[in-house]
Amino acid sequence: MDRRGWLIAVLLALSAAGCGPGHGMQLGRVKGTVTYRGEPVRYGFITFQPDDTRGTVGPPAMSTISGSGAYALTTQDPDDGTVVGSHRVAIIPLDPNPVDAVEAIDPKADPKAFMATKGQPRRPPAASKDGPTFTSRDGKVYRVLGPESLGNPNTSGIAVEVGRGSNRLDFAIQEDGRVVVGD
Repeated sequence: MDRRGWLIAVLLALSAAGCGPGHGMQLGRVKGTVTYRGEPVRYGFITFQPDDTRGTVGPPAMSTISGSGAYALTTQDPDDGTVVGSHRVAIIPLDPNPVDAVEAIDPKADPKAFMATKGQPRRPPAASKDGPTFTSRDGKVYRVLGPESLGNPNTSGIAVEVGRGSNRLDFAIQEDGRVVVGD
């Protein structure tokens, strides 16, 4: 091969090496649904934590659970999946409607009270009457619908394997708090 052909071959190899994710992690795409008592979870979060005790290392992957109960995991880029291997899973099923922490004061009905509270941060309750709550990054407070233990990958008892390519994992939270994993 002449010098020009060799240079073209090297350039092609280098450009092909630049294709795809540059983070070096081997990811498997993961999508599925989450149900609670047979109904789709309409809002919440799901996290896959690589299980280093089983040889899987890497960053966790997360997803918001949509109104239909669907999720698609993200590690770095939207819907890119999670590291291939063993994972512990956390699920936080939430009521899609935020808990109203403080009733708004009508400025026309009570101007003094309105001015006294204006500019003060609204403090969410420690827990609602209906059980535990979750505070989102934007400060909204939501009621947790399922068992609190499911919100921590170390206490949820949910373990799954993620393979190369596309994976479908559905999670059915039972009345007694157990989670049945299906595909």
